[in-house]
Amino acid sequence: MRGDEGLWRWQPQLRFSFETRELDRWASTGDRMDLRLRCAVRMLWQHAERAIDGAGRKRLLAALAAGPLPALTTAMARRMGLSTDPESWERTPDDDGYNDRRFANYRLRFTGESGRTALGLWARFQLPDGLQPTIVALVDLRIDITALPTPGDAPTNGFTRLGLQDLERFYTAAWTTAHHHLPLAVTADPQDQLPAGPTVTELHLQAEQANTPPNNRARDLQELIDLTTLGEPTRNSLPRMSIAVTSAPVPPPQINDLITDALRRMAEGFGFLK
Repeated sequence: MRGDEGLWRWQPQLRFSFETRELDRWASTGDRMDLRLRCAVRMLWQHAERAIDGAGRKRLLAALAAGPLPALTTAMARRMGLSTDPESWERTPDDDGYNDRRFANYRLRFTGESGRTALGLWARFQLPDGLQPTIVALVDLRIDITALPTPGDAPTNGFTRLGLQDLERFYTAAWTTAHHHLPLAVTADPQDQLPAGPTVTELHLQAEQANTPPNNRARDLQELIDLTTLGEPTRNSLPRMSIAVTSAPVPPPQINDLITDALRRMAEGFGFLK
């Protein structure tokens, strides 16, 4: 379509699909927790020869600190009995995400038993390389129920399953962060970049322990998230769910409605029947 400034821009039609590819990016198998909620965005920009510099990192950190994710996870930490005084956003160590002119990786952690991470946020931004032309912005929320302060024999003791409202709130905040805040690492005005193709946003729910031997851990999404408001489950095992959304830029007031629609379609695709 042609914008007000007279320039032609891509305007993709809204499309939902189950063709996703960002579930395993920066997903280390050595530090599995119990639950991962992921919002991953693939963007194509014209003239994408860019680099992450010190000014970009300052913009990004300021946006992460002032954005919706810290308050959301602080409220979640309070419900879980964790200290609501998290560490500040910090660069990830190399084995958890690079930080250089092409990568920006930060995390915000709430610690539980023995100082282990019980609840955390990971915010990642990656510029293209010679193998792939896409820019990737990614937000993870992860929970380790064995690090929560309430001990017990059952894997979910001390943990109340997340509900649909928790998912809607997280993915709405993560969508805003991935689309509007993470690209600040390379530009002061992310919404002014000319696209070279459609933007795809993937939503993932994953029980990270799904393929490990029994070890008193929750290994199924239905042990971790109450999805019954989306329908009656028809599958005995549900280790992961994903959906991809191809869309034009979404105005902030419409993000929550789009997330609600995407989660409903995702549930239908994974066997939840009304």
